[in-house]
Amino acid sequence: MSAALAYLDKLETDSTPPNLLAAVQRAVTLTKNAIKKPKTPGTLVRGAVVLVSDGAGVTGEERAAITKLGQLAAKDHVRIHSIGYSPLGRKRPLFNLGELSAQSKGTFRWVRTEGGWTDQLNRLLDELLHEMKKGKIPRI
Repeated sequence: MSAALAYLDKLETDSTPPNLLAAVQRAVTLTKNAIKKPKTPGTLVRGAVVLVSDGAGVTGEERAAITKLGQLAAKDHVRIHSIGYSPLGRKRPLFNLGELSAQSKGTFRWVRTEGGWTDQLNRLLDELLHEMKKGKIPRI
């Protein structure tokens, strides 16, 4: 624990906004590779990416890539569950998150107020736990 805290103290804030498409592609690839080779052989692993974003930063040209990435994630048995929040009230960029979730067979949750985080995070956790109990884990 102390080593982790020491490492955390060394981290610096990067003010450059992340590229949504590149970040989600990386997360899907890492998740896909993890479910192909689980740590314990013979176990079933459910691939899921939880994305928290405002959905901004996607150009018009990248919009088709968002749809394609969601479809590829579904093909690779990786669900993208998005939690969208726009502190400035811009709703249009949230459609990017909804598209990723819809195409990958995940869910989109919209945090409408600053106080809405707990409710949406708890709903997502309940959904993931319920799917595990019901055996809706994709078999690979």
